[in-house]
Amino acid sequence: MWMTMKTLVWICLVAFFPILNLLAEDHPTLRKENQNLHKRGMWQDALNHYSEKLLPIADGQSGADLSRAVTAQVENPALLAAAAAAYRDAPHAGRIVAG
Repeated sequence: MWMTMKTLVWICLVAFFPILNLLAEDHPTLRKENQNLHKRGMWQDALNHYSEKLLPIADGQSGADLSRAVTAQVENPALLAAAAAAYRDAPHAGRIVAG
C-alpha cells in the first residue's frame, strides 16, 4: 500500500511540475520575453509563446497581449476574420441603466 501511495505522489509531482513552473514565472517577465520575440521579428515564436504562456493569464494586461498576438499575424486574413467572428459571437450581456 505504501509503495502505491508513494508512486501516486511521484506521478502527481511530475504531472504538476510544469504548471508550478509556469506559476513561478512572473507576468512582466513573460511579457518582456514576448515583446523581445516581436522586436526580433520571430512572429511564429511570439505567437506560440503567447498561446502557451500568456493565454492562461487573466489580468489587466491581457488585452494588450491579445493585440500583440493578432498584430503578429497581420498578413493572415483568415486569422483576423476568425478573431473578429469570435468577438462578434461572444456574449455581450450589457444593461441599459436609467434610460
